[in-house]
Amino acid sequence: KAAEWFGGASCNTTFTIAGPSLSCVKTAHDTDTSQTAIGTVAANKEIIYKVKVTNTGNGDLTDVKVEDILNGENQSGMTYISSSTNCTNDSATRKVSCTIASLLKNETKEIAFKVRVQANAANGQVIKNLAVAKSGEVSAECTSDVVVAGVTTIATTTSTVTTTATATTTTRP
Repeated sequence: KAAEWFGGASCNTTFTIAGPSLSCVKTAHDTDTSQTAIGTVAANKEIIYKVKVTNTGNGDLTDVKVEDILNGENQSGMTYISSSTNCTNDSATRKVSCTIASLLKNETKEIAFKVRVQANAANGQVIKNLAVAKSGEVSAECTSDVVVAGVTTIATTTSTVTTTATATTTTRP
């Protein structure tokens, strides 16, 4: 019918349908330099996990939940310590749950929580961690893996130097 209305000419129309969408990025940080992401951690060391959630959709989101269960690969000895506001930890399920009340279109917000890696974590062990951000029917998954790196010992060599002194005695008549 549209072609008839316009004298036989064709008509192309593009519609943009508003829809929610989320993305997230998760990184592990050293507690001493929390601004720098790390890929390795020493056993018995505290680390901060940061999750940045971005609303990549065409509309605003409310009641965004970020959940992280500390039961992933090699996380059994990981101990929850603390988290940012609007977060809770269920010690029975080992789930850290955070709520972002609203996330406007193109807005990014961050949650963070601190854990301690087990003291007996093996050198080279990969600790795999997954967080899920959800709002209604929309969700996004993000991971951060760190490798346990043992303390490097620098080899030292001890040298013993022996000095022999020779005494010369001169006899005078």
